[in-house]
Amino acid sequence: EKAITSEEEALKALPAESAARIDVLNVLGTAFRIRYARIGDVDDLNKAKEAHEDAVQRTTHPNLHLYLNNLGDDLCASYNRTGNLDDLDSAVESYAKALQLSPPGAPIPPMYLSNHGTALRLRYLATGKDADLEQSIENSTQAVQQSPESAPNLPTYLINLGAGLLARFSRKGNVADLEQAVQVDE
Repeated sequence: EKAITSEEEALKALPAESAARIDVLNVLGTAFRIRYARIGDVDDLNKAKEAHEDAVQRTTHPNLHLYLNNLGDDLCASYNRTGNLDDLDSAVESYAKALQLSPPGAPIPPMYLSNHGTALRLRYLATGKDADLEQSIENSTQAVQQSPESAPNLPTYLINLGAGLLARFSRKGNVADLEQAVQVDE
């Protein structure tokens, strides 16, 4: 609550053209999404989307990839709440742009790969589009491969990879996918 209040006050105090507004909008959007996850008030989710959309639209900042990833998180949360496929399509697009805009020469953050893979898997489950599932598995595999064993998010990446492999097993019946999914989840 205090974080949201202080970020809202900071936003009011900054001139409209201030570059610092972008970072404040990003933090504010994330704070609203966290509160939405805890309380479930859809108004918080809408405010999170608005703040992140505003940050994305205002910036040519080198951290645009981060803002796009955060917007993708909001859109996925919205899809999970409403089932609105437009939100999911927008999340997939936002995550894809975040991947494209990752700093040149730097490894793509595993979180971006995993988030994009998860959104693609969700879209596959909604539409049955095989290409989405294959790309989901590819992204999830890369996220796992790029993460050291000590990475705090590695269990999440492994779960996402296992879910993709299980979805492909359900679709195609390839036992190797099931065996790999079981091995990933061990």
